[in-house]
Amino acid sequence: MVLPNTNEEQAVFPLDRLREKLGNKEVILRDKKISVSVSIGIASVSDSEDDEAEAIHRADQVMYAAKRTGRNRAVCCELELPIKCYSAIRFCELKERRIPLLITGTLPMLRKFCRFL
Repeated sequence: MVLPNTNEEQAVFPLDRLREKLGNKEVILRDKKISVSVSIGIASVSDSEDDEAEAIHRADQVMYAAKRTGRNRAVCCELELPIKCYSAIRFCELKERRIPLLITGTLPMLRKFCRFL
Protein backbone atom coordinates (compact mmCIF):
# COMPACT_ATOMS: atom_id res chain seq x y z
CA MET A 1 0.00 0.00 0.00
CA VAL A 2 1.37 3.42 -0.91
CA LEU A 3 0.44 6.43 1.25
CA PRO A 4 1.75 9.54 -0.55
CA ASN A 5 2.94 12.54 1.49
CA THR A 6 2.84 10.44 4.66
CA ASN A 7 5.70 9.70 7.01
CA GLU A 8 6.03 6.46 8.97
CA GLU A 9 4.44 7.88 12.12
CA GLN A 10 1.41 9.13 10.16
CA ALA A 11 1.06 5.75 8.43
CA VAL A 12 0.81 3.79 11.68
CA PHE A 13 -2.74 4.90 12.59
CA PRO A 14 -4.57 3.96 9.34
CA LEU A 15 -2.59 0.75 8.92
CA ASP A 16 -3.20 -0.26 12.53
CA ARG A 17 -6.93 0.36 12.01
CA LEU A 18 -6.79 -1.84 8.90
CA ARG A 19 -5.01 -4.51 10.95
CA GLU A 20 -7.71 -4.35 13.65
CA LYS A 21 -10.57 -4.57 11.14
CA LEU A 22 -9.04 -7.54 9.38
CA GLY A 23 -8.24 -9.16 12.72
CA ASN A 24 -11.90 -8.98 13.76
CA LYS A 25 -12.98 -11.04 10.75
CA GLU A 26 -13.36 -14.78 10.59
CA VAL A 27 -12.92 -16.59 7.32
CA ILE A 28 -14.85 -19.76 6.62
CA LEU A 29 -12.85 -22.29 4.66
CA ARG A 30 -14.29 -25.74 4.05
CA ASP A 31 -16.82 -25.27 6.86
CA LYS A 32 -14.13 -24.25 9.38
CA LYS A 33 -13.81 -20.80 10.95
CA ILE A 34 -10.32 -19.37 10.64
CA SER A 35 -9.17 -16.33 12.62
CA VAL A 36 -7.12 -13.76 10.76
CA SER A 37 -4.14 -11.83 12.09
CA VAL A 38 -2.11 -9.25 10.20
CA SER A 39 1.51 -8.21 10.62
CA ILE A 40 2.44 -4.98 8.82
CA GLY A 41 5.89 -3.56 8.14
CA ILE A 42 6.08 0.17 7.42
CA ALA A 43 8.97 1.90 5.63
CA SER A 44 9.21 5.30 3.99
CA VAL A 45 10.85 6.53 0.82
CA SER A 46 12.34 10.02 0.85
CA ASP A 47 12.21 12.34 -2.16
CA SER A 48 15.93 11.83 -2.69
CA GLU A 49 15.73 8.04 -2.56
CA ASP A 50 15.26 6.46 -5.99
CA ASP A 51 15.09 2.87 -4.91
CA GLU A 52 11.53 1.93 -3.98
CA ALA A 53 12.63 -1.72 -4.07
CA GLU A 54 14.93 -1.03 -1.10
CA ALA A 55 12.03 0.53 0.85
CA ILE A 56 9.86 -2.49 0.07
CA HIS A 57 12.68 -4.73 1.26
CA ARG A 58 12.95 -2.72 4.52
CA ALA A 59 9.18 -2.95 5.08
CA ASP A 60 9.33 -6.69 4.42
CA GLN A 61 12.13 -7.15 6.96
CA VAL A 62 10.20 -5.14 9.56
CA MET A 63 7.05 -7.20 8.88
CA TYR A 64 8.97 -10.41 9.60
CA ALA A 65 10.36 -8.81 12.77
CA ALA A 66 6.76 -8.02 13.79
CA LYS A 67 5.84 -11.67 13.24
CA ARG A 68 8.81 -12.87 15.31
CA THR A 69 8.01 -10.51 18.19
CA GLY A 70 4.34 -11.29 18.67
CA ARG A 71 2.43 -11.14 15.36
CA ASN A 72 -0.69 -9.10 14.66
CA ARG A 73 1.15 -5.76 14.81
CA ALA A 74 1.96 -2.74 12.65
CA VAL A 75 5.65 -1.87 13.05
CA CYS A 76 7.72 0.98 11.61
CA CYS A 77 11.15 0.61 10.15
CA GLU A 78 13.61 2.43 12.42
CA LEU A 79 14.74 5.44 10.41
CA GLU A 80 18.08 5.68 12.17
CA LEU A 81 19.18 2.22 11.02
CA PRO A 82 21.98 2.71 8.54
CA ILE A 83 21.31 1.69 4.96
CA LYS A 84 24.57 -0.26 4.97
CA CYS A 85 23.07 -2.52 7.64
CA TYR A 86 20.17 -3.43 5.36
CA SER A 87 22.59 -3.96 2.48
CA ALA A 88 24.77 -6.20 4.64
CA ILE A 89 21.75 -8.29 5.61
CA ARG A 90 20.45 -8.40 2.05
CA PHE A 91 23.74 -9.42 0.47
CA CYS A 92 24.89 -11.69 3.35
CA GLU A 93 27.94 -9.57 4.13
CA LEU A 94 27.68 -10.24 7.86
CA LYS A 95 30.13 -12.42 9.72
CA GLU A 96 28.70 -15.85 10.44
CA ARG A 97 28.98 -15.46 14.21
CA ARG A 98 26.60 -12.49 14.10
CA ILE A 99 23.85 -13.99 11.95
CA PRO A 100 21.96 -15.78 14.82
CA LEU A 101 21.52 -12.44 16.60
CA LEU A 102 19.75 -11.03 13.54
CA ILE A 103 17.58 -14.08 13.01
CA THR A 104 16.43 -14.44 16.61
CA GLY A 105 16.83 -10.86 17.84
CA THR A 106 14.38 -8.02 18.03
CA LEU A 107 14.67 -4.66 16.27
CA PRO A 108 16.34 -2.96 19.26
CA MET A 109 19.01 -5.66 19.18
CA LEU A 110 19.38 -5.17 15.44
CA ARG A 111 19.72 -1.41 15.92
CA LYS A 112 22.49 -1.88 18.51
CA PHE A 113 24.24 -4.36 16.25
CA CYS A 114 24.07 -2.03 13.23
CA ARG A 115 25.73 0.77 15.17
CA PHE A 116 28.84 -1.40 15.39
CA LEU A 117 29.12 -2.14 11.65
